[in-house]
Amino acid sequence: MQDADGTRGGKPQATILVIEDDALNMALFEEILTARGYALLTAATGPAALECLKTARPDLIVMDIVVPEISGLDLIKIIKDDETLRAIPIVAVTSLPAKLYKDQIMATGCDAYVAKPLSVTTLWATIEHLLAERRAKDGPANPLMRCMDQTSRTR
Repeated sequence: MQDADGTRGGKPQATILVIEDDALNMALFEEILTARGYALLTAATGPAALECLKTARPDLIVMDIVVPEISGLDLIKIIKDDETLRAIPIVAVTSLPAKLYKDQIMATGCDAYVAKPLSVTTLWATIEHLLAERRAKDGPANPLMRCMDQTSRTR
């Protein structure tokens, strides 16, 4: 259950890395995601995103496809080829025409695609769905609960 500030027990629900080069779009992401209780990391370029990923492990990445220096498509490939990063779900958010680019974006290993202009509800639903899937794959966070979960599966 969320607190009034969108967090759970004062802790953010999850940490999201937003890779976006447009300041106005970044401000929009910050507003809509923090309102939902997410902690944010931000990067405006491909190299800045990779530098961030050297020290931080976000729970999810929201990525514009057209970013400076390293394209979003190349970033997705780099992330999905890295054993330590590949489990992080990636949501591509782009104004590129879906008809021409969606299949190409999804083929790189991206987990979801959301078109700009953004539908806040669609973005939230997509993020919450991917985070729930990741939590289900990772199992309970508490080591004792993981042990109990594994024990119950073997019975």
